Amino acid sequence: TEIYTLSLHDALPISGCQGTIGDTPDEESMPPIELSEECDPSVAPDAELLRIDRRAYESALRSLFGDESMTAITSSVTGVPNTQSGQYRSEVEVPSFDVIQSYVDVASSMAFYLTDDPTRLSTISECLTTISEPLSAPDEACLSTFIDDFGLRLTRRPLSAEDHTRFVEAYEIGSVDGAPTGVATLLMSMLLDPRFLYHFEVDGEERDGVIALTSYEVAARLARVLWKSIPDDALLDAAAEGFEGPSGEGRLRAQIDRMWSTPAAREGFRGFIQEWIALRHEGPATDALLEFATSMVYEREGTLAELFLDRTAFIEDAELARVYELSADTRGEVQLDEEHRAGLLTRAGWLATSAIEDTNAGHIIHRGKALSELLCVPIPLPDDDVFPDDDPADPTEGLRTIRQRFTDVTSEQPCSSCHVRLDALGAPFGHFDFEGAYIEDERITMDEEEHTLSIDSSSSVNVGDDALVDVESAIDISVAAAQSEGVAACLGAELTENMMGRDVAPSDACLIQAAQNLLSPTRSTSVREALFAIVTSPSFSVRSIPEAQ
Repeated sequence: TEIYTLSLHDALPISGCQGTIGDTPDEESMPPIELSEECDPSVAPDAELLRIDRRAYESALRSLFGDESMTAITSSVTGVPNTQSGQYRSEVEVPSFDVIQSYVDVASSMAFYLTDDPTRLSTISECLTTISEPLSAPDEACLSTFIDDFGLRLTRRPLSAEDHTRFVEAYEIGSVDGAPTGVATLLMSMLLDPRFLYHFEVDGEERDGVIALTSYEVAARLARVLWKSIPDDALLDAAAEGFEGPSGEGRLRAQIDRMWSTPAAREGFRGFIQEWIALRHEGPATDALLEFATSMVYEREGTLAELFLDRTAFIEDAELARVYELSADTRGEVQLDEEHRAGLLTRAGWLATSAIEDTNAGHIIHRGKALSELLCVPIPLPDDDVFPDDDPADPTEGLRTIRQRFTDVTSEQPCSSCHVRLDALGAPFGHFDFEGAYIEDERITMDEEEHTLSIDSSSSVNVGDDALVDVESAIDISVAAAQSEGVAACLGAELTENMMGRDVAPSDACLIQAAQNLLSPTRSTSVREALFAIVTSPSFSVRSIPEAQ
């Protein structure tokens, strides 16, 4: 109980903070950002207090304590709920008592697992295994050095004198029952420290009306957005030298290049792709799509156009090979059929929908909704009470295609205003069944008889720009997306949202523009460089000054 009070006495008031640091409107009352918002270099991105999300939390623990220790406390770690709210967002909701208790469980499990065996404790400090009460001068030096070194990794910044004293006191609380208990109490205190569980950015100085992040805060941001973790020793060493001035900027770019070359960065970008595309199913088709997109950006330094148009695929499953009309034994990298396949939007992982009874059609409305979100042209749905009792996707008397069935049911208000756009976006994908396999016709079984109906996949769509584009197929809509400035702005906003861990706001316009300028179809710059443009932008290293601190 004492260590719980010691370590969370600051966290509990902090947990009451919602949204940005200071007074801001509630999220629901804030209008969505206009992607055409002008960049004003004097405006810094909004400050927001973020709690470490579960994936980053687990990654941080693994980097600090190793795989063996994480395996030993698996049951405690899996008990930490993922309360992330919204796409890409770090956890900003007020933690419940159960969430706080789960952190306590992990901290106590890890602390007592390590201190129960000197061999385990030696993985984080050799000298801590030999200290005893009362502490000798070498023991005190060992304890002090460990607190400073481990505290730097844990809190992502050098400890203050007050922090150091607080952690020494934590050891002293437990050491009345011996040095091992003192070390366990110290570890619990450190793992429950708010500076570990929250992303604090409060140490920088005010400059020209904004708060300039310290080099340690920039390093922590980089680790959060590129690794979903905490800085390693090399990044912290670079932060200690500083990221300001020409030499500092070179040091920062060198660290970004190094971080990007690690498996952690590849896995982090794979996670971004999965959330951006909003994949709805798990399995080989989804894995293949994620591998295509990740490989295109990570290894091949592909452009936005290549994400929408390249036909490279990675096949490791006989069923997926069948969907793509390849031989069952096809494995590895292949080129898909150029007549029906292009990039992201023609892959089985994105096209897959739930099966519709008595028809081979895929659910074009679900695809239209998914595409609207992918292209940043969301279509709000009405309240649940306006939906028909029967799904219009289901075949009915009259032998109508799925597109015609939806038109019949949704031709009048309140459905028509939404469905005109949903139908338009989903129709070009009508030639793909619920698994994502190409089909020439829609087949409907009615009264035990199969009927064949022609598919109309023509449409006029908005792919992020003001003008409508006439398309005949999924490849046409992929080409339109690849050539759209609006889609470039959209991906810039999505990358920015992922970087900031919160919904984008007008104050993020410079970050979005930095990425959009490179993603523009008028240039052939890689998505990787667009991402780097965000993290090297001056706006990435500053934050706004809250109205109240």
